[in-house]
Amino acid sequence: MPPKRLISGKGQKAKSGDYNGGRVPFGYSYVDHKFLVNADQADVVQSIFNLFNAGESLNGIVRHLNNLGAPTVTGKGGWFVNGVKHILANGSYAGIGQWDGTESDQGTHPAIIDRATYEQV
Repeated sequence: MPPKRLISGKGQKAKSGDYNGGRVPFGYSYVDHKFLVNADQADVVQSIFNLFNAGESLNGIVRHLNNLGAPTVTGKGGWFVNGVKHILANGSYAGIGQWDGTESDQGTHPAIIDRATYEQV
């Protein structure tokens, strides 16, 4: 179990919109302590949200992405339902900072989708 001090620091960072470390979300690059939108991957993220909000099933989105040969997080293999679900649940794509139930409108990630699109999910 991580020390309380570490957990407290991560909570503070989340409240102020700072980056807590970890894997850089699909759709972004992390350069010089800043998140930048990766245009090719951002198109895929936007498609995922648009298809889901239009009523497409998770399996349907996966089929669509794999049929297009859309880039994946690792750059190899195909898309899976869990990867799509993870993207749909990640507020970073709407510019929202999140950590362990804490949200901040001062996220470190530039928005790839608008908040209304994210909240439709």
